[in-house]
Amino acid sequence: MDYLSYVVKETLRIDSPGTESLLYSAKENITLCGVPIKKGTTLALDITSTHYNPYEWQKPHEFIPERFDPESEYFNKPKSENGVEASKSRAFMNVAFSYGERKCPGQAFALLEIKVTLIYLLTHFDFDVCEQLLSKESVGFAIGTEEDMDIKINDITS
Repeated sequence: MDYLSYVVKETLRIDSPGTESLLYSAKENITLCGVPIKKGTTLALDITSTHYNPYEWQKPHEFIPERFDPESEYFNKPKSENGVEASKSRAFMNVAFSYGERKCPGQAFALLEIKVTLIYLLTHFDFDVCEQLLSKESVGFAIGTEEDMDIKINDITS
Protein backbone atom coordinates (compact mmCIF):
# COMPACT_ATOMS: atom_id res chain seq x y z
CA MET A 1 0.00 0.00 0.00
CA ASP A 2 2.99 2.31 0.41
CA TYR A 3 3.60 2.40 -3.34
CA LEU A 4 -0.05 3.28 -3.96
CA SER A 5 0.41 6.27 -1.62
CA TYR A 6 3.46 7.34 -3.64
CA VAL A 7 1.47 7.09 -6.88
CA VAL A 8 -1.39 9.18 -5.47
CA LYS A 9 0.99 11.86 -4.16
CA GLU A 10 2.93 11.97 -7.43
CA THR A 11 -0.33 12.28 -9.37
CA LEU A 12 -1.39 15.20 -7.17
CA ARG A 13 2.06 16.79 -7.65
CA ILE A 14 2.03 16.44 -11.44
CA ASP A 15 -1.65 17.28 -12.04
CA SER A 16 -2.92 19.12 -8.98
CA PRO A 17 -6.65 19.87 -8.75
CA GLY A 18 -5.79 23.50 -7.98
CA THR A 19 -3.01 25.75 -9.15
CA GLU A 20 -2.77 28.45 -6.51
CA SER A 21 -3.57 29.19 -2.89
CA LEU A 22 -6.25 31.48 -1.56
CA LEU A 23 -5.76 35.16 -2.25
CA TYR A 24 -4.18 37.32 0.42
CA SER A 25 -4.22 41.11 0.65
CA ALA A 26 -1.39 43.12 2.19
CA LYS A 27 -2.81 45.17 5.08
CA GLU A 28 0.24 47.45 5.18
CA ASN A 29 3.40 48.19 3.21
CA ILE A 30 5.86 45.34 3.80
CA THR A 31 9.05 43.89 2.40
CA LEU A 32 8.99 40.14 1.82
CA CYS A 33 12.30 38.43 0.92
CA GLY A 34 13.66 41.79 -0.21
CA VAL A 35 10.63 42.55 -2.42
CA PRO A 36 8.58 45.63 -1.45
CA ILE A 37 4.84 44.97 -1.37
CA LYS A 38 2.43 47.91 -1.19
CA LYS A 39 -0.64 47.98 1.02
CA GLY A 40 -3.66 46.53 -0.81
CA THR A 41 -1.61 44.30 -3.11
CA THR A 42 -3.26 40.93 -3.72
CA LEU A 43 -0.95 37.91 -3.33
CA ALA A 44 -1.33 34.20 -4.04
CA LEU A 45 1.05 31.27 -3.82
CA ASP A 46 1.65 29.57 -7.19
CA ILE A 47 1.47 25.86 -6.37
CA THR A 48 2.24 24.61 -9.88
CA SER A 49 5.67 26.23 -10.02
CA THR A 50 6.66 24.71 -6.67
CA HIS A 51 5.75 21.25 -7.96
CA TYR A 52 8.01 21.68 -11.00
CA ASN A 53 10.93 23.52 -9.39
CA PRO A 54 14.19 21.77 -10.41
CA TYR A 55 15.86 22.97 -7.19
CA GLU A 56 13.27 21.04 -5.20
CA TRP A 57 12.60 18.01 -7.41
CA GLN A 58 14.84 15.70 -9.42
CA LYS A 59 13.49 15.37 -12.98
CA PRO A 60 10.38 17.43 -12.09
CA HIS A 61 8.57 16.79 -15.41
CA GLU A 62 8.71 13.00 -15.11
CA PHE A 63 6.19 10.80 -13.30
CA ILE A 64 8.31 9.14 -10.58
CA PRO A 65 6.22 7.90 -7.61
CA GLU A 66 9.41 6.73 -5.88
CA ARG A 67 10.27 10.35 -5.09
CA PHE A 68 7.98 9.99 -2.03
CA ASP A 69 9.74 6.80 -0.84
CA PRO A 70 12.38 7.60 1.81
CA GLU A 71 14.42 4.62 0.56
CA SER A 72 14.53 5.87 -3.05
CA GLU A 73 17.34 7.80 -4.71
CA TYR A 74 14.69 10.28 -5.93
CA PHE A 75 13.65 11.08 -2.37
CA ASN A 76 16.96 12.85 -1.83
CA LYS A 77 16.97 16.57 -2.36
CA PRO A 78 18.59 17.80 -5.56
CA LYS A 79 21.62 20.04 -5.21
CA SER A 80 21.32 23.73 -6.00
CA GLU A 81 23.83 25.46 -8.26
CA ASN A 82 26.12 26.30 -5.34
CA GLY A 83 26.19 22.67 -4.13
CA VAL A 84 23.95 23.28 -1.10
CA GLU A 85 20.94 21.01 -0.74
CA ALA A 86 17.67 22.72 -1.55
CA SER A 87 14.94 22.65 1.08
CA LYS A 88 12.12 20.24 0.31
CA SER A 89 10.07 20.99 3.42
CA ARG A 90 7.29 22.81 1.59
CA ALA A 91 7.94 21.72 -1.99
CA PHE A 92 4.86 19.46 -2.10
CA MET A 93 1.73 21.44 -1.39
CA ASN A 94 -1.58 19.86 -2.21
CA VAL A 95 -4.07 22.66 -2.80
CA ALA A 96 -7.00 20.39 -2.01
CA PHE A 97 -5.73 19.83 1.55
CA SER A 98 -3.36 22.73 2.24
CA TYR A 99 -0.21 22.33 4.34
CA GLY A 100 1.07 22.49 7.89
CA GLU A 101 -0.86 22.95 11.11
CA ARG A 102 -3.94 24.31 9.34
CA LYS A 103 -4.22 21.58 6.73
CA CYS A 104 -7.52 19.83 6.17
CA PRO A 105 -8.34 17.49 9.07
CA GLY A 106 -10.03 15.13 6.59
CA GLN A 107 -6.89 14.69 4.48
CA ALA A 108 -6.11 11.16 5.71
CA PHE A 109 -9.72 10.05 5.13
CA ALA A 110 -9.85 11.61 1.65
CA LEU A 111 -6.55 10.01 0.60
CA LEU A 112 -7.83 6.66 1.88
CA GLU A 113 -11.02 7.10 -0.18
CA ILE A 114 -8.90 7.87 -3.27
CA LYS A 115 -6.87 4.68 -2.76
CA VAL A 116 -9.91 2.46 -2.15
CA THR A 117 -11.70 3.88 -5.21
CA LEU A 118 -8.60 3.46 -7.37
CA ILE A 119 -8.13 -0.15 -6.23
CA TYR A 120 -11.79 -0.91 -6.93
CA LEU A 121 -11.68 0.61 -10.42
CA LEU A 122 -8.44 -1.16 -11.35
CA THR A 123 -9.66 -4.56 -10.13
CA HIS A 124 -13.13 -4.35 -11.70
CA PHE A 125 -12.57 -2.58 -15.02
CA ASP A 126 -10.19 -2.67 -17.96
CA PHE A 127 -9.24 0.73 -19.37
CA ASP A 128 -8.09 1.14 -22.98
CA VAL A 129 -6.59 4.51 -23.87
CA CYS A 130 -5.54 5.48 -27.38
CA GLU A 131 -1.72 5.45 -27.71
CA GLN A 132 -1.77 8.77 -29.61
CA LEU A 133 -3.57 10.39 -26.70
CA LEU A 134 -0.92 9.20 -24.24
CA SER A 135 1.90 10.68 -26.32
CA LYS A 136 0.50 14.24 -26.14
CA GLU A 137 1.94 16.51 -23.44
CA SER A 138 -1.28 18.51 -23.13
CA VAL A 139 -3.23 15.57 -21.72
CA GLY A 140 -4.11 15.72 -18.04
CA PHE A 141 -6.93 14.71 -15.75
CA ALA A 142 -7.39 17.99 -13.88
CA ILE A 143 -9.14 21.19 -14.88
CA GLY A 144 -7.52 22.72 -17.94
CA THR A 145 -6.62 19.68 -20.00
CA GLU A 146 -6.64 20.55 -23.69
CA GLU A 147 -7.73 17.17 -25.04
CA ASP A 148 -10.94 15.17 -25.14
CA MET A 149 -10.48 11.87 -23.33
CA ASP A 150 -11.33 8.86 -25.53
CA ILE A 151 -11.21 5.92 -23.14
CA LYS A 152 -12.91 2.52 -23.52
CA ILE A 153 -13.96 0.92 -20.23
CA ASN A 154 -14.84 -2.79 -20.01
CA ASP A 155 -16.24 -4.59 -16.96
CA ILE A 156 -13.90 -7.47 -16.09
CA THR A 157 -15.89 -8.82 -13.14
CA SER A 158 -18.64 -10.49 -15.16
